[in-house]
Amino acid sequence: MRYCFSLQVDPDLIDEYTRAHRHVWPEMQEALTRLEMTGEAGAGLVRVTLNGKGEMRGLKIDPKVVDPADTEMLQDLIVAAHRAAREKVEAASAAEMQKVTGGLQLPPGMKLPF
Repeated sequence: MRYCFSLQVDPDLIDEYTRAHRHVWPEMQEALTRLEMTGEAGAGLVRVTLNGKGEMRGLKIDPKVVDPADTEMLQDLIVAAHRAAREKVEAASAAEMQKVTGGLQLPPGMKLPF
């Protein structure tokens, strides 16, 4: 047995909602630029700081992990710290978006403003 579901969205309702909240977008973008999250790897030996837009704002590497004979480990730690910071930024951004949308669940991959 196959089921088919159809979701119909009133374009006028979306347009009205977007117009009503248009002033919020610049404020939210500015808040995301000011937001900073730090991810760590190697028990804090490598730290990456990103702003809310995902732009790298800082990188700290403890000299203990700098080994010219093992650059691969350092590269892995940097990638892991960046991933941890990005996950924090995405969670904070999602929380802010929930405030703006009043809990409106958007389809995956869809971001406001349109």
